[in-house]
Amino acid sequence: MLAPALPWPANTGGAVRIAEIFKGLNRHFRVTFMAPSSGMTPPDVPSFADIKAVRTPAPNRFRALGEMALRRYPYHAALYRSAKVKREVSKFLAYEQVHLIYCHFMYASEFLPPHTQVPVCLDSHNVDREYWVSKIDASKGLKRWLARINAQCVLRYEESLLHRMSAYICVSAEDSIASRQYACPPVKHILTAPNGVDLDHYNPSSFSAAEPLTLGFLGSLDVGMNVSSIRHFYMNTWQLVRKLLDPMPRLMLIGRNPAPSLIRLMGKDPSVHFTGTVDDVKPWLGQTDIFIAPLIEGAGTKLKTLEAMAMGLPIVGTPLAFQGLGGINGREYLVAKNDEEFAQSIAMLAKAPAQRLALGHAARAFVEQRFGWNIITDRLAMDLSACFQLQSRIDS
Repeated sequence: MLAPALPWPANTGGAVRIAEIFKGLNRHFRVTFMAPSSGMTPPDVPSFADIKAVRTPAPNRFRALGEMALRRYPYHAALYRSAKVKREVSKFLAYEQVHLIYCHFMYASEFLPPHTQVPVCLDSHNVDREYWVSKIDASKGLKRWLARINAQCVLRYEESLLHRMSAYICVSAEDSIASRQYACPPVKHILTAPNGVDLDHYNPSSFSAAEPLTLGFLGSLDVGMNVSSIRHFYMNTWQLVRKLLDPMPRLMLIGRNPAPSLIRLMGKDPSVHFTGTVDDVKPWLGQTDIFIAPLIEGAGTKLKTLEAMAMGLPIVGTPLAFQGLGGINGREYLVAKNDEEFAQSIAMLAKAPAQRLALGHAARAFVEQRFGWNIITDRLAMDLSACFQLQSRIDS
């Protein structure tokens, strides 16, 4: 299993998926995990893990931006490329019997040797081309120009990789359809393994009373798509909420490293609270009455939405926040198509505790049925066994 970086601590959506897929597949197969590391192997690596962390310099963002702008090479491919990791992968393949290479993100393909007979499976995490199109739509000025360039780079890069991939792992039926349209042929297998949630950790038993009524957002606040989404929500929806509710609710932003632009915009507003980096988000979610998911860019199934649903929280979000989940608008969550709908939905739930409770119960039941990580990884192991004639430890 290859990834652009070690996923521990698993404090971002991508890292959570990598760590959970690795843990789940390791129950079925002997999995060796290889990734570059610019520091010591973190102490929270699971004890069962076969980890080969390759010491490399920290990724150089300026070099990656230069290669994207001047050489038309995808930003993340240039960011994570490492000749040292590539050599270590080649050595491992030469001396070990490997039946499948599992790549997290297509940029981990930078570590593949030029020629290998071992089949390669790509877990794309999202449809990258769609992600960058949404990035163009959500950006302005220089950022929009860079996003447009990178979208073109990604398209060419991905098409150049298709002949090397035996399977694509997608996070939703929608992503599976989109991938099938451009990847088949030559990619033979298109499989689906949605994002999931740790149902034991995220549960509705940890609620504590909060005053005033609290709206919560969960996500890294130094990630561009979260910054732009919260900025838009605050400048538009939140101002409408102010007019609809008295007393004014609290807006709690749960996430690491709030961007300076958000601090400048919202830092002096007494109705807004930044938690900063926290050891465990669950207690903070436990103080939340209504979870908001105001995403305006991105792709793939949203892990934070699933975590809030597992906590039994009523959720209001944009259509993008529920992409790939299934479920029914109005039963498991509320979809808002514009700022006015978003504000009205928040105001309605604020005044209806019984409906908040019903939405939260339905959300929890929904994720219990479909999105536990053990369910997802057991099904993925079964699919990989069928496609690549792998013998599961559990079956043997």
